[in-house]
Amino acid sequence: MADLWNVIDAIGSFGGMVLAGVAGYVAYRLFKVESERDRKADYFQKELAEEKSREQAASVGFWHDYEKRTIAVLNASKLPIYAVVITRGGETVAGISIVGWMRSFAALRPGESIELSISDHYDEDGDINTTGYRIWFDDNSNKRWVRSLDGDLRRFHPDAIRDFFAHGEGRV
Repeated sequence: MADLWNVIDAIGSFGGMVLAGVAGYVAYRLFKVESERDRKADYFQKELAEEKSREQAASVGFWHDYEKRTIAVLNASKLPIYAVVITRGGETVAGISIVGWMRSFAALRPGESIELSISDHYDEDGDINTTGYRIWFDDNSNKRWVRSLDGDLRRFHPDAIRDFFAHGEGRV
């Protein structure tokens, strides 16, 4: 009879270990599911914050008016933009692009626009190469943006200034 109790006791211990193993596995799977849900929620929150941040920058227009021979900027956002700098890439010296033309403004209020004459940048045939023109500005949350005349809008990181002028691209 003692052998039977030892067998039952051994089965009970083994069953307890099996149940503990199953409980551990279920807990692990729940942890993985919850972790993945939290990771996706964090990602979604970051995407939402970036989209909201980009919303103001996307409302800043920058274009070339061929008839007037000007470039224009319009702050169509509901908030001001700051440290506005309009540049045109110039020559490349020792692998670094030198800014050939630049105008700056402390700020543009909501709805404010500016036009700058670029008549002296046209050649004898009345043609102009509009590549290299960019507008740089800070949004209301102090993020730096750069937009080209072709509509490309990028967040600009200050530590990439040297790279930008050396290679024509900033880190985004």
